[in-house]
Amino acid sequence: MASFLDKKDWLNRHFSEENQETHNMRVMHAEIQAEATRNPVIAEIYVESHNRLQNRAVGILQSRYPTITKSEAIARIEMLVTLTEGLLVRWDFQTRPFNEEMQQIYRQTLDIILPDNI
Repeated sequence: MASFLDKKDWLNRHFSEENQETHNMRVMHAEIQAEATRNPVIAEIYVESHNRLQNRAVGILQSRYPTITKSEAIARIEMLVTLTEGLLVRWDFQTRPFNEEMQQIYRQTLDIILPDNI
């Protein structure tokens, strides 16, 4: 989780290449989300897992940024999760390597979500 919340070279570290691990993660993520829409038991497990990961991420962010509130940390995490899930869903439609303009936009976005200081 700490690595995921480290913005340095975030886009390239997490989304630049397809390898077996990345492929399996993308497929499993899509399958779990799809099944969670059909199966309330899976949906409950998915929500519990999300909440546990979110609580862990909140702790990390609040230790990095002692002045932010829990609700602000959650908002920042939700934006990062939304960005991540969008990249996973659009994986097959994104040109790689990411061009400089795309990398710059992601750096700017990550600077807002995970600023150097608050």
